[in-house]
Amino acid sequence: LRKAGFEIEYVSYWNMMLLIPAFIVRRGTGKGGYAAFSMPRWIDRIFFEWVRLETRCMPRISLPFGTSVFVYARKK
Repeated sequence: LRKAGFEIEYVSYWNMMLLIPAFIVRRGTGKGGYAAFSMPRWIDRIFFEWVRLETRCMPRISLPFGTSVFVYARKK
């Protein structure tokens, strides 16, 4: 991003709570993403609320790990 002329404002991982479940499913099924499995609705709701909380906390905190990298950058 810097080489492309952007100034990086914030970098963090995202989907921290889903890292271990995603790893297990990807290793077990060989598939990634939402198509890999379907969860019971109550588990899906817990993950949804957690992701919502993570999103609200950004950019106040930078998460140490996760399934995705989030970067906020501005064009110089």
